[in-house]
Amino acid sequence: MNHHIRKKWGLPGLLLVLSLSGCDNGTHGGDHTDIIAQTYDVTVNSTGEGEVSPTTNSVSTGDLSTFSVVPYDGYRIHSVSVTDGECPLKNVTINSIDDGLVNYTVGPVSSDCTVNVTFEQSTSPTQPARLRNVVSMTVSPNDGSGGIIQLSESGEPVTSTNFYLAPGESQTFWVEANENYHLKDISVDDPEHCSIAVALISDEAYSVKSILGKCEVTVDFEKVRAPLDPLAPQPLGPLEYYNITFEEVVGDGKVSINPLPIRVPKGKSFDFSVTPVEQSRIGEVSGYGCSVSTTTDIDPYSTSYYTSEPVESDCTITVEAEKYYTVTISHRSEGTINNIQVLDKDGNPIVEPLGSITRESIDAIHKIKMHSDQYVTFEAQSDSGYIRSYASTLECGLDSSNGVYKTNQITRDCNYYIDFTENCNGKPFTSTEDIQTLLDNPDDGKGTTIVLNDATLRKAVTNTSGNSGTEYTGLLSEGRNITFDTSCVTDMSVIFYNAAAFNEDISQWDVSSVTTMAAMFYNANSFNKDVSNWNTSRVTDMSYMFYNANSFNKDVSNWNTSKVTDMSYMFNYAIDFNKDISNWKTFSVTNMSAMFMGARSFNVDIGGWNVSNVRNMSSMFQSAATFKADIGDWKTSRVTNMSYMFSHATHFNADISDWETSSVTNMSNMFEGTTFFEADISNWNTSNVTDMSNMFSHATFNKDISKWDVSNVTDMNSMFSYAIDFNADISKWDVSSVTDMSSMFSYATDFNRSISRWCVSEIEIQPDDFNTNSAFASQSSFQPQWGKCPLRLLE
Repeated sequence: MNHHIRKKWGLPGLLLVLSLSGCDNGTHGGDHTDIIAQTYDVTVNSTGEGEVSPTTNSVSTGDLSTFSVVPYDGYRIHSVSVTDGECPLKNVTINSIDDGLVNYTVGPVSSDCTVNVTFEQSTSPTQPARLRNVVSMTVSPNDGSGGIIQLSESGEPVTSTNFYLAPGESQTFWVEANENYHLKDISVDDPEHCSIAVALISDEAYSVKSILGKCEVTVDFEKVRAPLDPLAPQPLGPLEYYNITFEEVVGDGKVSINPLPIRVPKGKSFDFSVTPVEQSRIGEVSGYGCSVSTTTDIDPYSTSYYTSEPVESDCTITVEAEKYYTVTISHRSEGTINNIQVLDKDGNPIVEPLGSITRESIDAIHKIKMHSDQYVTFEAQSDSGYIRSYASTLECGLDSSNGVYKTNQITRDCNYYIDFTENCNGKPFTSTEDIQTLLDNPDDGKGTTIVLNDATLRKAVTNTSGNSGTEYTGLLSEGRNITFDTSCVTDMSVIFYNAAAFNEDISQWDVSSVTTMAAMFYNANSFNKDVSNWNTSRVTDMSYMFYNANSFNKDVSNWNTSKVTDMSYMFNYAIDFNKDISNWKTFSVTNMSAMFMGARSFNVDIGGWNVSNVRNMSSMFQSAATFKADIGDWKTSRVTNMSYMFSHATHFNADISDWETSSVTNMSNMFEGTTFFEADISNWNTSNVTDMSNMFSHATFNKDISKWDVSNVTDMNSMFSYAIDFNADISKWDVSSVTDMSSMFSYATDFNRSISRWCVSEIEIQPDDFNTNSAFASQSSFQPQWGKCPLRLLE
């Protein structure tokens, strides 16, 4: 090959124009020189399968020229090359708005210049840089005086070019030095992005392989030293050069060598680096005809640097590289991984495996690099209360025996996860899959014990009946004879939620670890089995436990409730329940709201309960129609909410005169519909109450409450509505904070007291139905003066 790039010589870069002025009055004016910048044309040609714009651009010396390339549908850019002139290609800029557009820049421009754009067919999207990696290739010197490159053996010679390669794809290129030059080396900017190798098809052919990301290649030509004058002294003699050849990499690994030295002057050393790529490691690097050594500590997994001794002959460099695989062993924190060993195929320990075994995340992850003919053994030790299990990728096998694990011979990256799962008192938990098998096969598993945790218990109690509203069939059915080991279950909340037909024997369940039974039998309308011997000593939450379990009425008197904090809605509408629970320990309970709401049979003496920590008693006995137990000694100093507490508890009439109510803020509907309640509550401290709406609505109450401090109450809506017996003197109440008195005395047919001195400045006009059909409705002098405060006027 003898392709030499055509050098185009034009005018000098700067044109000097000398302009002499005329003579005035016989004297010379000043001489001056105008400097005019030379302009050059940049011409862009293409093969026609796309558009380039502009095709010609005139720029000044040293400036840059930019043009855009858009391939037609079905094509993509193959290469962009400078074929004539001095205007090297710059970096590529991708238009982020139009995916088909790529901008290119050449310069600095120092001569007329020709750029050639080629396209190739493609079924993939038109944007090459998004799918493939750009390769930029330039010569040095960049004016082309040293030599040229070609992308095919008979292709057009260029000094710089851009083309695209997919990861792993290679492009052959040819190099030719001009007269008095030779190829010095070929280098890449980042050997992890691409690699250079000698192509075997020709002495002047090389290949570039894309690995990762953008690749910049420099082909460096060096001027040959001319022979000295034979008549002059020649102490050095003519400069001799030796060829440096790199053998194919020995082994199954891949490396990138940079730069790729080609020829070296006699007596000179050369430097190069070796970078392992594609998950390889470097073995030995050696020279035949010259000696090479490392200049830094060797790390077989990253770039290593080498230098030669002074070259005295042609030299061949051999690089050994091998593939490696990474074995990752990770595990839960409830155990440890120990005694990791790498063994060869004969079972002999590898004293120095490929790199040290690294540990990350506080010993939870172990990574080992190894060959395909090796395998790993290790030990797994679980903490107390846990047992070993493992999971691995399908392609990577693992055998185990008594806590010692052994992998198959490694042929790929492998990840092993050692799962230390909880066990129940030394017994492994029954898996969800095994429980499903029992559910699917009604005739299997008779006499079996299944060991359950919080999650699998919910699976195990599944009703398999096609009519779950009226029939229960499942693992708890009497004929199945399956024992439930619940000794490690901590959460039994909602397990029989809406199980309307469930009424199986669960008396032998071990509930000693359970902490919550919230809504356990919620709407379990049929359930009424013996649970008297349950150990509930750890339970903290029994809220909604028997909500609407309207058949339940079994003995639970011996339950240990000392840790329960929430009993809200516990027997809500459990309409049959009336068992003795007077000895329950309730000192930890803070919430008893709606506990016996609608429990119309309940009338047990619970006056001895310690309720000193209860904050909420709202609706506690609402609609508990038969409840009339003496609870007068309860310590209620911490209760803040008593709304609806005895609403429609029609038989309640206990003496609760000594209750401490100073913390209560809400007494709305408290005695609504209590047709028997006549207890003396005149001394109650109501100073913090803000809501008394409907408090005595539809009640028969008629006791003295004249001394109540109602100064903070804001809502008295319907307070005495339909309180047909009430006629107590409340004329001195301070109602100055009340904003709502609508229907307050509506149908209070006995109330006939003057409240004209009330301070009602917050209510401008008489509220709706304030005194409708009350005894004092027609007595205007008894009415408040709306919008005014008579007491303050007197002051």
